[in-house]
Amino acid sequence: MAPWARLPVSLVIGLLAGLCAVALVGCGHQAAGAASDSTSPAPLPTAVIASPGDPSAQKLSVDPSSGYWAPDVVHAAADKPIDITFGKGTYECANGFTFAAFGVGTPVDLSHGPVTIHSSGLPAGTYPWLCSMQGMCGGKLVVQ
Repeated sequence: MAPWARLPVSLVIGLLAGLCAVALVGCGHQAAGAASDSTSPAPLPTAVIASPGDPSAQKLSVDPSSGYWAPDVVHAAADKPIDITFGKGTYECANGFTFAAFGVGTPVDLSHGPVTIHSSGLPAGTYPWLCSMQGMCGGKLVVQ
């Protein structure tokens, strides 16, 4: 008899589910809320970390303090400046983020306080951001 055949069925199912989850994350798949949209345009080089103080920028806020992004979907108007402030992160997964559309490819640390990122404008599309664990949780900016 195979060694795994003596294990309880629920344990075998749990182990298989865990392996599948690890494989999906390891292969670059993202959490359902952070899935890339095929209509998302390429990242723009105009994004910067920290706002240049543009008074015309759309001001958006995301709060990661409870371990997830609230809200996990934010909306903005197309082709207008955008400032998104990510609040202080207090949980490992939401302690940082990457946001390709804003040119933020290296995780930004939120454990020390809020961070504002700026773009001079984005075309209509859906732009995902990812947690510092690259897919465990994330959100998206919907630009219309």
